[in-house]
Amino acid sequence: MPAPASAPEFVAGRIARAFQVDAVPVAYRGATPMVQDLLGGQLAAGVSGISDFLPYHEGRRLRILAVSRATSLLTGVPSFADAGLGGLEATDVLGLYAPAATPEATVARYNQALQRVLAMPEVAARLRGHAMTVLSGTPAEHAQRLAQVSRMLAGLVQESGFVPQ
Repeated sequence: MPAPASAPEFVAGRIARAFQVDAVPVAYRGATPMVQDLLGGQLAAGVSGISDFLPYHEGRRLRILAVSRATSLLTGVPSFADAGLGGLEATDVLGLYAPAATPEATVARYNQALQRVLAMPEVAARLRGHAMTVLSGTPAEHAQRLAQVSRMLAGLVQESGFVPQ
């Protein structure tokens, strides 16, 4: 796991509970050291974003066992739901953010510029190459996606019995 009490830790806990395996979370300072330990055989499994594992999967050095959502980048790799983990969809939501007091006209200009960049074929191709799905839209639509992910993560945290220390 990249960090204690992070989404990957709660996802790993859900997977362990679902398949009744004893798993001990190990905190890492980012995905790179975790991937290196996977490659070196010091870890049996890890949870992180697809892009952290993709080059090693393509080079047949790591095997991706399941993903939040099936992707054409990983033919033959099941989604969590297909692997028996229905209701688990751990996704990162990236966005462009500004201070809350930013005038609406400025936010609209930022959003228009972002939409133009995301519509560029080379940008879209590069993002897809990192297993990212471009979901452009308005700031309100982005806020809805964030709220949906937050609800899913809150459910994972509650299900785990986690108590902040």
